[in-house]
Amino acid sequence: MPEFTVQYLLRSPTVTIRDVCCQGSSPHPSAEECATATQLVFPYRGVYVRHLGHDQAVAEANQVLFFNATEGYRVTHPVPGGDACLTLAISEAQLRELAPLTFLRDGATLAFRHQRLRIDARAQALVALLRTACARTSRNLWRQRAWP
Repeated sequence: MPEFTVQYLLRSPTVTIRDVCCQGSSPHPSAEECATATQLVFPYRGVYVRHLGHDQAVAEANQVLFFNATEGYRVTHPVPGGDACLTLAISEAQLRELAPLTFLRDGATLAFRHQRLRIDARAQALVALLRTACARTSRNLWRQRAWP
C-alpha cells in the first residue's frame, strides 16, 4: 500500500481541493518535502508534527496549517495510524484578496507568517461538510463519465 493517497475533489482556476491520506508508517522524520503552491491544510483524522526549521506544529483536527510554496519541511507521526487532511490550494490572487494582511509576511511573494492557527468546532464542521460535498460530487461525476 502506498504511503500517500491523494484524491482530487475539485479543480478550478481559483482552487484545487484534495483529500490526502498518509499511512504514517514510520515514526522517524520524513525526507524533506516542499509544497509547490501555498496551501491551507485541514487535518481531520490522526496526528502528525510538521517541522519547519526549528519551529514545530502539531497537526490535528482543531488546526489549519499554512504550507507556503517552496518552503521545505519534514513530518513525523508521533502516534500510529497516519493522518488525513483536506488541502486547499487557492490561487494567489484569491488568497491576497481573502487573507487578512496580519496573517501574511511582508514582501512581494505571498507567504503566511505562521505555520498554523487554531480553528473552532464550527470551522471543523464546515471543513467536514466541504469534504463530504466535494467527495460526493466527485464520485457522481466519475460515475457519469464511466457509465454513459
